[in-house]
Amino acid sequence: MVEPNVVGHNTAKWLFDSTTMEMMSLAKDPASSTIGSLNTSDGTYVRYQVPVGRKFILLNYTAVSNQASGTGTSEIEIWTTPGSDNTAGGNQVSYFSLGNSGVSTNMQINQDCYIEFAAGQYITIDCITGQCSFNAVGMETTT
Repeated sequence: MVEPNVVGHNTAKWLFDSTTMEMMSLAKDPASSTIGSLNTSDGTYVRYQVPVGRKFILLNYTAVSNQASGTGTSEIEIWTTPGSDNTAGGNQVSYFSLGNSGVSTNMQINQDCYIEFAAGQYITIDCITGQCSFNAVGMETTT
């Protein structure tokens, strides 16, 4: 008996079909401005736009605030946007804040999730209180 190919992250799993699914990692450069769309991690490092006839499902992300030391809060939003590197005309799909007790200069969160991004959209990160890095793991699949 042949074992099925299973793809996913933690509890979100699918039977893998190599003709319709592709696992991907995407990232926001920490040195970029406070608002930035995610780049591909395939060596080309271009802004990722969900292709026509596909959708991207965000399954897990790690965000790191590059805030200076001291107490404070870093606020980060995830947006689905029609253009890259801005939130104009987009929809906010997630918000979280990271509290800093003054011990660490780089607060971080690693979170499982399930957020769908439609064809033609960019995944844009708004680091409201300063620069941040953002790494995403998800699956591009047919709609």
